[in-house]
Amino acid sequence: MLGLRDFLDSIFYVKPQAFTGSLREFIFKELKSKSELADDLDTAKEISTARGDWVLRVEEDGWAGLLKYVAGVDYDQSLILWHIATELLYNQDPSTDSSSKDKENRDNSKLLSDYMLLLDIMSGSISQRCRPGLDP
Repeated sequence: MLGLRDFLDSIFYVKPQAFTGSLREFIFKELKSKSELADDLDTAKEISTARGDWVLRVEEDGWAGLLKYVAGVDYDQSLILWHIATELLYNQDPSTDSSSKDKENRDNSKLLSDYMLLLDIMSGSISQRCRPGLDP
């Protein structure tokens, strides 16, 4: 139907969000910290292809045990896994002692997760993988 379904989906299911200074700073800080860790070509390649498992290695909260669930999966699967994890953590009650910066980081993480999933869905790559054997 000449993209009519995609157009209607974007009207009904997509809610515009402002690109705030807070979000810009959040993204820039993450990119900068990763670039500072990449002191050689091999490390830079590892960071750029990590698909989220990098955060499990550098966090000190004992999350390294979760690596087995995200290592070796293709991009779409890792995106869905991280989106589910972000949803679960975002919807937990934040601790009473969390700062406004923590809340801002939670909101930014949720917004980026939603956006990445939307891009993947709108590109059709997830819907194509969800219909194995049905493509002409």
